[in-house]
This record gives sequence, structure tokens and C-alpha cells, in this order.
Amino acid sequence: ANLDNDWLNNFQEYVANTVPTNKNSVVSEGVPEPVPLGNGVWELQSPVPTSTGRVYDVWRTTNLMGQIVWTPLNLGRAGYANSNPVVFRVTNAPDAATYRTGVRLP
Repeated sequence: ANLDNDWLNNFQEYVANTVPTNKNSVVSEGVPEPVPLGNGVWELQSPVPTSTGRVYDVWRTTNLMGQIVWTPLNLGRAGYANSNPVVFRVTNAPDAATYRTGVRLP
């Protein structure tokens, strides 16, 4: 179900800690592009808003062809009371990898 007709279903809104009956209470669809910091280090941001009651993480895949398997990096960080994005620094990044950030329940 999607009570507020936004792009997230009610369970996804519960996980993101947004209000499923308010179409203005939604996680951002886009996040800034990852930033290469050099020496195999990348900086990524979570979607906003964040919440202290949720955990934010980074997932990686090295194959976008066929069956895609996303591997969690298990960086698990809590969000912020002021809704700011969580910033991650991924180290030892493979040369050919795709990353995504997201939210999960604690």
C-alpha cells in the first residue's frame, strides 16, 4: 500500500522513519554522486532525512550484468536528530564497483 501516493510504499516509509500518510514526508530520491578522495577512498552520503532511530549503511556490487548482488559493507551508522545526511568514507575500494546507500531497521 502507498497511502500518500509518493514513491515509497508504507513499509519502506516505516523503515525510513517517514510518515506514510503525508506525501511531503519522504526520503530523497537522489543523493550526491560519490566523491573520490584518492588512494582508493570514496565519500558517500545517505539519503535524507535521517533519523536517530534508524541505521544507515553502504552496499557494493562489482557486477551490474545478470544477477546483481549487493553486499553490505556493514558500516552501520545512526542518523541525526536534525535529519542531516550520514557521510561515509569507503576505503580499499575496488577499481570497478558501484555503491548505494540506504536505511535499515536497527
